[in-house]
Amino acid sequence: EMHLRLTELRGFLAERMYSHPQVLQRGRAGQTVVRDLCDAFLTSPPAKVEALRSRTGAAPSEAVKDYVAGMTDAYARAQLEEITGGVTASDLGM
Repeated sequence: EMHLRLTELRGFLAERMYSHPQVLQRGRAGQTVVRDLCDAFLTSPPAKVEALRSRTGAAPSEAVKDYVAGMTDAYARAQLEEITGGVTASDLGM
């Protein structure tokens, strides 16, 4: 009985939540924000990335990854808007 209920619940969640078009769109938008930030920071690392590299001895890509991974969603969106000169995360569907 419990196995059947869990199977039904998992199916419901997969269909109605995880695969919902709005959820998928926000996920794609979030990936775009992360990718664009990483690209920008690899090209022109901010002081915080350079400080992280100095402190840890990490490769540039590793320092950028760690820096971006530590951002909140709101901070990442704000950073992207600053870098892009006003293109907002909502323009990307976030």
